[in-house]
Amino acid sequence: MTEPDWFSVVEGEELEQGDLLRNCPVPVVHVPGGFAEGGEVDVDIQIHDLCVLTQSCDLANAKVDTVLLGRVVAWSDLVEARRCG
Repeated sequence: MTEPDWFSVVEGEELEQGDLLRNCPVPVVHVPGGFAEGGEVDVDIQIHDLCVLTQSCDLANAKVDTVLLGRVVAWSDLVEARRCG
C-alpha cells in the first residue's frame, strides 16, 4: 500500500498546527479523595497519538506558553465503540 500524498513526515523541534505526534506519552493524574495541599496523587502514563491544535503563527512567534493537543482516534475505533456502547 502506498502512503497518501496529502501529508509529509517532518523532523525537528518546530511544531506546526496539524502535526501528528505518534505514540506520545501522556501523564494521567488521579487524585484519590480530591485535591488537597500536600496530598498525594497517582500518575499513570498512557500512550496516544496526538494532533497539534495551537495555531502555527502563535507557536512560531512564541505567543503561547502551552500547546493545545487533541487525541487522534481511528475511525474504526469510534465505530466499534458506538456499536458496543
